Amino acid sequence: LSEDNSIWILKADKRNFVTEICDFNFKMLRAKSELISKAYNLARDIYGKDTAYTSQAFLEHALNTALTLGSWAEGLDESFIAAAILQDIDLKKHEKELKKIDPTNRVLGILQTYNRASKNPYRPLPLPELRGSYEIQNVMDKLVKLSRGPEILLMVFASKLETLKALGTSISEPVRREVLEILAPLAERLGR
Repeated sequence: LSEDNSIWILKADKRNFVTEICDFNFKMLRAKSELISKAYNLARDIYGKDTAYTSQAFLEHALNTALTLGSWAEGLDESFIAAAILQDIDLKKHEKELKKIDPTNRVLGILQTYNRASKNPYRPLPLPELRGSYEIQNVMDKLVKLSRGPEILLMVFASKLETLKALGTSISEPVRREVLEILAPLAERLGR
């Protein structure tokens, strides 16, 4: 830890200190509450140091998504920030723990809606077949309907943004097209 409270660590050793780095970054989250703290501790226990296909730790991805979401939407309900932190957990497997931290089941409902919206794969048509087709508009309409509100859409955008940051230059063609054809136009309409 240096004088300006930043952590300097070798990139190769980062994986060994993911939990500590995330604990440090969690302190930067502005909208902390008891629910958000409980959600972070649960995520920390569940994710551990497991990594996603992007080689980014699940905990790091979820926390960065929550930080991004919090910066985009000042005054956002704490349940959405808590849900962003818990976005990658298996809901069936961890339903009891979720009910323990949130007896109202609001976070569970948000996560169920988020999973319906975000886990819906985009299979782009070949570019020549898209001309005169309503395929892109249909996919955007479906995402909006599955999201049931702008807050869930913002969670999808924040999560995809963190995925893109983690992938760097190794973004696959379907992911690139999903962002350009579906997510970017929707984000623009929401003013993001």
